[in-house]
Amino acid sequence: MMPVVPPLLEAEDLAIRIGGRWLCCEFSLTLRAGECLALLGPNGAGKTTLLHTLAGLRAPGAGEVRIGGRPYAAWHGATVACFRGLLTQQQPDHFAASVLDTVLVGRHPHLGRWDWESPEDLRIARAALVAVGLEGF
Repeated sequence: MMPVVPPLLEAEDLAIRIGGRWLCCEFSLTLRAGECLALLGPNGAGKTTLLHTLAGLRAPGAGEVRIGGRPYAAWHGATVACFRGLLTQQQPDHFAASVLDTVLVGRHPHLGRWDWESPEDLRIARAALVAVGLEGF
C-alpha cells in the first residue's frame, strides 16, 4: 500500500467575489507534491484572481485556503514566502535579468535582510534550472 502524501495546498468551499460578481462558489481543491493544475477559461473569467486567492495574495469571499494543512493566516509572512511562488503570465521587465537571476529571486525568502546569494543559493538555483531543462539559458 502506498503512503498517503499530505496535501501541499487545499481550498475548501472557496468563494471569490469581485464587486457584485461571484467568480466561483463552493470551490474545493487538494494539490499534493508532483501534481499539476491547469486553469482554462476565457479572458475575464477570473483565472488570475483564483490563482491570487490560492496563493494567499487576496482574501476569499468565503471558505478557506490552507498551505501545509494550516490556513494562510496561521503562517508568518516570511515563513509562507518560502512555500509560495507565483510568476504571472506577463511580468514587467523593468531591469534586464538573466534566467538564473530570475530563479535566484525564489531564494530571497531564505536570505537575511542584507544578505547576498551564497554559493549554496547559486547551487540550488542551478539545480532547479537543470531539473527543468533550462540550464543553457
